[in-house]
Parts: sequence; structure tokens; C-alpha cells
Amino acid sequence: MSFIVKHLVSNKLNNLVSNIGGGSKEEEEPTVEDPAAVLTQREAEERRREKHRAMELEREQMRANIRKKYNIPKKTEAPKLEKEAEEEEKKTPEQLVADINAENDNIVAQLGLTVPVEKAKTAMSSAVSTVRGYLPF
Repeated sequence: MSFIVKHLVSNKLNNLVSNIGGGSKEEEEPTVEDPAAVLTQREAEERRREKHRAMELEREQMRANIRKKYNIPKKTEAPKLEKEAEEEEKKTPEQLVADINAENDNIVAQLGLTVPVEKAKTAMSSAVSTVRGYLPF
């Protein structure tokens, strides 16, 4: 258990130390592009899009032939019931988080891992508080 905590904390500290080195990001200078170059770039983009449209049309025809040959119905998305759609729309972010936590707790309880998970949580919280004591922020 302590190995896992040490590993996680050391990775975070290494990332922090490497980021403290300074802003090594290069600032890009705005460039003025040639209008002819912009035009050729747009034309190339349009040719690429047309090529992809043609390829997708060929693929769809091939899919239709396969569905016809093997009598496979085309998949359609089943419409949701009105009640289900309304319930999903009414949930707030807090409710969604509570639902996810309840599902996770149920899974942990079913596997019989409640005690080890609680121990891991306390170990991680103490490790984080210890690390925070050493960091200047």
C-alpha cells in the first residue's frame, strides 16, 4: 500500500518540478499568409472533403448490398421513453455525482472491499496533507 502512495506522490512531484523550470513554451508570432497560398489551401481542403464524401457514399452502398444479401435490417436508434428522457434532463450535476458515488459504493460493498478502500482513502488523504505541508503553495 505504501508503495502505491509513494509511486503516486513521486510522479506528481516529478511533474511539478519539471513544470517549475519556467515557461519553455515558444510564443508564436502572427504570420501574414499569401492570398494565393490561402486559396490553394482552401481548394485542397475542398478536394479532400469531396474525396471523403465519395468514399463514404461507396461505403454506404457496400453496407446496403451486404444488408440486402444477408437480410440484415438497418440499425435504427430506439427512441427513449418520454419519462426516461424527462428524468435525465431534470438531474442536476450534484445528483449525477451522488448517483455515481452510490453505484461505486455498491460495487465496492459487493466485492467486500469496503475496509481496504477506506484505509486507502485515509492513507492518501494523509499523504496529500503531508505533501502540501512541504510545498509553498
